[in-house]
Amino acid sequence: MTLYKKALIYMLVCLVLFLAGCSPAGWGIDNEFSGVDKISDESGNEQVKYEDLTAEEWLGMLEPGDFKGYGFTIATSRLYRFVPEEEMAGMVNPVLKKRNELVNAKYNVNIKEIYYEESQLFNKLANAALAGVQFSDLLSVTMPTMAAFASSGYLLNLFSVPFFNPEASYLNTETVKRSVVSDYMYAIYDRTTFYQEDFWCIFYNEDRLPSGAGDEISRIVKEGDWTWDKLMEYAVYAAAEVMQKRSPDYQKDVFGLGSHSDKNGFSISAFVSSGLSLFGDTYHKKLSYSMDSDKGNAAADKIREITSSKAYFGLSGEDASKAFLEGRLAFYAYRVEFAKKVCETKLNWGIAPLPKIDESQTNYLSYVGSSAAGLSVPSHQTNSGRTGMVLNAILAASYVNLDEAIKTNYITFCLRDNDAAIMLSGIFENPVLDIGSIYAKGFDRLSLLTDETILKAINQDVSFAYLFLNNASELEVINSNEFR
Repeated sequence: MTLYKKALIYMLVCLVLFLAGCSPAGWGIDNEFSGVDKISDESGNEQVKYEDLTAEEWLGMLEPGDFKGYGFTIATSRLYRFVPEEEMAGMVNPVLKKRNELVNAKYNVNIKEIYYEESQLFNKLANAALAGVQFSDLLSVTMPTMAAFASSGYLLNLFSVPFFNPEASYLNTETVKRSVVSDYMYAIYDRTTFYQEDFWCIFYNEDRLPSGAGDEISRIVKEGDWTWDKLMEYAVYAAAEVMQKRSPDYQKDVFGLGSHSDKNGFSISAFVSSGLSLFGDTYHKKLSYSMDSDKGNAAADKIREITSSKAYFGLSGEDASKAFLEGRLAFYAYRVEFAKKVCETKLNWGIAPLPKIDESQTNYLSYVGSSAAGLSVPSHQTNSGRTGMVLNAILAASYVNLDEAIKTNYITFCLRDNDAAIMLSGIFENPVLDIGSIYAKGFDRLSLLTDETILKAINQDVSFAYLFLNNASELEVINSNEFR
């Protein structure tokens, strides 16, 4: 690529990011600030909004300390999220390097990343816990592995880690609150760990849609009218031939909508992205069903209608990815990171947020899938105070800079046009986590009360009101024994 083209791309990226900050009301974005805004924490104390401070200013407000060049280790199953890969091009490495320099300047620690496959980690962490020795300072693994560690007692409750502040304004308070059950929090999900790449979204192939549909999708997304009904209108159009078949051929036929997850996984992601939550607020509160069952039933009906349509592709995983990359799917629900593969094809493709369940839904919500990695603290810390202080610093030093660097990387190297860049900015705006996705794979009883409950409502057409009543005794058990 010539220097002229690189400069042109850079100017385009800057313009797109500026325009993304001026998003229409349909996104639910508010980037207007007057002076230095203040917000109040739960104790009523005023805090300066994080958006009005630089990473350096936030670090200056943290507790002082000097840890004499300590090698601060993060055991992870995801490489190059905490230390830069020096030879890799792009905008992320300089931000990682700057973040680590800021943390080093604040606490005199050197961040080190140690890679393990998740299958290796369980035994290593278990052996360290049994021996009563420290395994690492922090741990970053996917949700199912983290939940297994937490239920086995190999992780510290983050509320017990000295100095750690889950209510700090530099964190996404919504994702923090939705990852807490009662007084327990075993992992924090934030821009620090690249969880943006695990936000679910919709990829689409314009060549399988009516002429001008790409522009139409961009318009209705911006206006806040992008719903599953609208997507399925296009999906049925794309799958016109297979809709007439008794026995579709999943290796050759064209379908309207597919997902990397199986139908159950897709159903959970669609339900969570509707904004509905079985328990509502679980931050320092016991699990208690509080969702409007009528709204839940309506969402379940909608999702069942989608997955039972002939337009819905019956395979998942690599089979589904292959079908989209071959041009045999009009829409594909998967993680943002899939854009890295799609951009290598000649598809005439676009990207959009997960649709709203209906027009009454306030915002588009990006489901954070279970492949997302958080930050946890292994048990048996040699200096838990140091761990808490450095954890705060890593989170604060990531600021919005890392978020913008990841976004800009996709805009520069993957996305096709300005509309796609604006769509990506919107996808990054409103991540949504679910207690079931985070913890159910490690706590068996919780799975019954969360994912299995949602799937019974969808797959078996069982009323949420009945399920809530039927689960009452089991809910009391888990409140008493697991998250007490």
